[in-house]
Amino acid sequence: MVPRLTAEFSAIAKLRDEVARVARALGGPDEAVELLERRRTPTAEEAGKADRLRGMADEIARVVSRIHDLGGLVKDLELGLVDFYGEVDGERVFLCWQFGEAEIRHFHALDEGFANRRAIADARFEPRPLPN
Repeated sequence: MVPRLTAEFSAIAKLRDEVARVARALGGPDEAVELLERRRTPTAEEAGKADRLRGMADEIARVVSRIHDLGGLVKDLELGLVDFYGEVDGERVFLCWQFGEAEIRHFHALDEGFANRRAIADARFEPRPLPN
């Protein structure tokens, strides 16, 4: 699963860089969001860039959807954080992965976050499907 996550977050990183370039070309993030959310009509000069921005936003949403289909919960696109429901030593937890890590080696309690993650080390764990 990690090679697939790595590929998906590599795609997001490229898209994020391009989104930043297009947003700057449109006058900055606030102006880009206005156009993305169709709060204002783009000028003829902005129209192509606005369409490109919408296409990239749609592609990012598709990547997130594919990660969700794997059972992952995307927690932070910029940092590349994904949690998976799992069990460690009989306790229901989030197995935690960050873009760049070679394998899933950390976990944290369901009511905690990345800052509280701990190494799985020799703990027994099992991935679990998302709850209904």
